[in-house]
Amino acid sequence: MGKWICLLVLLSTCMAAPVAVAESIAPDEGYLLLAVDTNFDLRRVEVRNNHWNTVDSPRDMTANKVHYYLYKLKAGTYWIGQIQPEYKSNRRYFRSWREVNEMRVVAGQINYPGTLIIRINDYATSFQSFRHNRATQALHWMESHHADLMEQMDFKFEGAAPDGFAQYLKQVRQGSEP
Repeated sequence: MGKWICLLVLLSTCMAAPVAVAESIAPDEGYLLLAVDTNFDLRRVEVRNNHWNTVDSPRDMTANKVHYYLYKLKAGTYWIGQIQPEYKSNRRYFRSWREVNEMRVVAGQINYPGTLIIRINDYATSFQSFRHNRATQALHWMESHHADLMEQMDFKFEGAAPDGFAQYLKQVRQGSEP
């Protein structure tokens, strides 16, 4: 029993914890805002770094709700490794396509790769995942939960096409001409 507890403590220290308050960051770090929208209860969604190491596994997501997680990470490429639905069998999981679910963290900013939308059929035998730009909702969540961080750093959509809405909104709020 003691071996299992030591293993759990070791694993928990290796994982990145969601950010509780605005912290100082190193020059090679940035923030990743992970948003997950699912139609099925999820046991976990695994976030991996470029070395295939698990960074974190947000757990226990309820269906029909958008879940947000903010991580302070080293700049680099991250991706969704596995998606595990809450179903009768704990062994059921899906591997996501790295190309579709790759996320980039740029140092010195809040990186939003788009909301990860996960759709699973009723028997959890197949799934579909894609990202959609819901920056307005993500900005609202950030301002509600991390307003001090939003004042200090730029919020940037890191998706397939550029989106300057966050920068436009910041300029308007500061009273300068966009």
